Amino acid sequence: MLNYYISEFKNWLNVTLPMIINEKSFPLIVGGLFLLGVVTRWGVMRNYGKLIRKAENIDSTKNYTIRQIKTKYDSIKQINGVVENPMLFVKRNLNKCRILHIPVNKMNNIIYWCTLLIMGVSAFLSFRLYKASPAKIDWISYLVLGCFLGVALEMAGRMMSTGEKKAELSYVLVDVLANGVHKRSVREKENSVTYAPAADNREQVVLNENSAEGIKTAAQKQLEEEAREEEVLNQVIGEFLQ
Repeated sequence: MLNYYISEFKNWLNVTLPMIINEKSFPLIVGGLFLLGVVTRWGVMRNYGKLIRKAENIDSTKNYTIRQIKTKYDSIKQINGVVENPMLFVKRNLNKCRILHIPVNKMNNIIYWCTLLIMGVSAFLSFRLYKASPAKIDWISYLVLGCFLGVALEMAGRMMSTGEKKAELSYVLVDVLANGVHKRSVREKENSVTYAPAADNREQVVLNENSAEGIKTAAQKQLEEEAREEEVLNQVIGEFLQ
């Protein structure tokens, strides 16, 4: 019975796949998969960027994900008095984040599945063309095009890395949840004030150096005048003794 179903499935594939994957539909399938991978990765990056901005205004935001994380954090803190590992808590809740009812982690991995499908479609069509007419070299062009688009999509996925955005969002959420928005804004102001006097300190050092050089020059002039006066006095005394 099992062999019968396997043979029927193979017959269905042999009939259906050539109707779906052929020379005419190949550009549409491959191009659609390429765009799907790029758009989903861009959507994940955009979502993380939006959550970073919402997290910085956590007290007034209406974002469902940020509000849920804050509510859970406050509940745990109220019951236990402290959250033992805020970073682990934030990362676990971010992994449950969704975009259009799709988990963000799964949407982030769509680009890798698109890469595999592009190469698989090109390999299937190339093999079918090779079996139909081994003398022709059309199958090589489809295979090369599929491999090129697959590698290009993989490189695009690496350029649009979501790891840095997710890490930044985690640190911002932990900072805001543990210290509050007010302390975060005050700390940013203190940092800006701390950095600002650095230029003033450099200017003060330059002024001190200039003033020191001025004092040094005045002392040298005074010593030179005293030396000249002493020389003139010695000359007068020498002439008087003669």
